[in-house]
Amino acid sequence: MKKLLTTVMLLASWGAVAQGTAGLVAHWDMNGSVNDVTGNGHDGHMHGIVPAAGMDGIPNTAYYFDGDSSVITAPYMPDLNVTQFSICSKLKVIGFNHGYCQGNYVIARGTESFSAGNWSLRFDDNAYNTCAVLDTTKEVFHSTAGTNAPPSGSYWQYSPQIVADTWYNVVVTFNGTSWKVYVDCNLVNTVPGSGVSMSPTTDSVAIGREIHNPAAPFPFHGIIDDIRFYNRVIADTEIAQYCLCGSITAQPSDAVVYAGADTTFTVNTTMVAPSWQWQADTGVTGYHNISDGGHYSGTTTGTLTVTGATNSMSGNNYRCVLYTATGCHDTTTAGLLTVSPLGAYNPFTADANVLIYPNPSGDYFSVSGIPDGKNVQLQLIDAVGRTVLTKGYTVGMGPVNIAVMPVGVYTLKIDMGDRVLFRQLIKNKSMR
Repeated sequence: MKKLLTTVMLLASWGAVAQGTAGLVAHWDMNGSVNDVTGNGHDGHMHGIVPAAGMDGIPNTAYYFDGDSSVITAPYMPDLNVTQFSICSKLKVIGFNHGYCQGNYVIARGTESFSAGNWSLRFDDNAYNTCAVLDTTKEVFHSTAGTNAPPSGSYWQYSPQIVADTWYNVVVTFNGTSWKVYVDCNLVNTVPGSGVSMSPTTDSVAIGREIHNPAAPFPFHGIIDDIRFYNRVIADTEIAQYCLCGSITAQPSDAVVYAGADTTFTVNTTMVAPSWQWQADTGVTGYHNISDGGHYSGTTTGTLTVTGATNSMSGNNYRCVLYTATGCHDTTTAGLLTVSPLGAYNPFTADANVLIYPNPSGDYFSVSGIPDGKNVQLQLIDAVGRTVLTKGYTVGMGPVNIAVMPVGVYTLKIDMGDRVLFRQLIKNKSMR
């Protein structure tokens, strides 16, 4: 058994090696959608799947498949026809198929009967017995590639076998003549094929079951966090990165501020000791690295601070590139900055007699300085521009209850009809 950990240790002396996107045909990251995030158009169509926590325990970053009818399908496109491939997946096996031949498909193209353009990642116990016998203690990952087959099914045997309720990083490669199977950074199997070239077909792709053979759908029961499909054999360094790298767990949020105000963009990750590089897209030359100075600070940390936003910065997008000395590499989605001009009238300083008290506040706050008989509307806006409370307010009303609001800094919008004022509200822990 070959350990990829040795490769990872060597990477520290070679410098960062990004996981290759060359030959990446499709990538379903399951992060809130079943779209192909490569932009190659292999967007999925979901049926019977439910959002779930992913490998890192973050909610809504994976999908649960019920082992029956759950499936994601993606239509035929010519780039699905390959002669060699790599399939990478992060998945949790919850149960095993007890039906005919006991197959469990993670992803499949074409029919289970080894059609010319078929490729797949699956698991079952048939490396150890026949279709008529079920032994869930002998389940192993394996693959198909066109009409290729090993000399016998027993070639797919390896140890240790799959255990239910367990997360796995799985990579299978096919170089045109043989397969390699990697589980959690270990090369567990090398399996010879018959050397028959894969031929083009017009078959579609299914994730979670086989859709071309109704008699043997081989449904998957578990959670899928990520699937990537390459038209090449990826390197051991890339496999090590896929197995050992963490993931981005919080993306930068859009921010809405007034001219002259400050704001932040933040990213969280489970990567170990990452380096950070924030980038900006100002709509001129695309994304470029930014450095501390002027309006920016924290450009090589997890939180970018934009100080004194100007009108000309409205529409800028900010993202962060993360990388490690062991070759891990990932890029966040972008946070959009929207700057609203103040002009001659500054709603933060106008009508200085209108005040929030107490401020900082605990469970309640009140507003003073509103003229008698004036009906106003209050909107409480959080740090990323979301309205979290809307309430009508008049003189003599009781305090506004904000007990359920998280601790933080908010903007209170006070709409008085003839003008709109803004005040900063600090919510501390409960003062009760």
